[in-house]
Amino acid sequence: MTRFLRRMLAAAVFSLLSGQVFGEETMSDKDPAVAAVLELNGGLNDAALSGDAAFLADHLAESFVVSDPSNAVRRRDDLVALFAKAEVSYLSYEATIDFAEQVASGLVVLMGTETGTLKAAPGAQGAVGRRMSRRFTNVFREEADGWKLLVKQSTIIEAE
Repeated sequence: MTRFLRRMLAAAVFSLLSGQVFGEETMSDKDPAVAAVLELNGGLNDAALSGDAAFLADHLAESFVVSDPSNAVRRRDDLVALFAKAEVSYLSYEATIDFAEQVASGLVVLMGTETGTLKAAPGAQGAVGRRMSRRFTNVFREEADGWKLLVKQSTIIEAE
């Protein structure tokens, strides 16, 4: 059994034992932290669509890291610079949240599906102009000046 399969099996067993059921819509939006993060996530999505690099810079943690659809790992300042120069831009973007929960004090996780069409993206030329669906996980951390996106991971699951 490969390491990946062992980890997936362990995660499945843990989810069954802990009462967590993945694949069903799970929301804790009555939690004020989750509600604040859902609102912020919507703002970040709007900023990505409009190319608002200043909003992104203000709401990404200093230690932000993303594993993006071009299979690159980028830090906050690199990603903000790409948006500021319009080297990353979207023609369309929408997200559906399947899971939203405060998993620890000061940490909120969102999971779901995002669908969009890239106008430009370095390293992802094969994806530019194609409508993509991606699964994502976003981890937000509460900081002294509010909630910040700390980690984002997205994986293309379909491209048209």
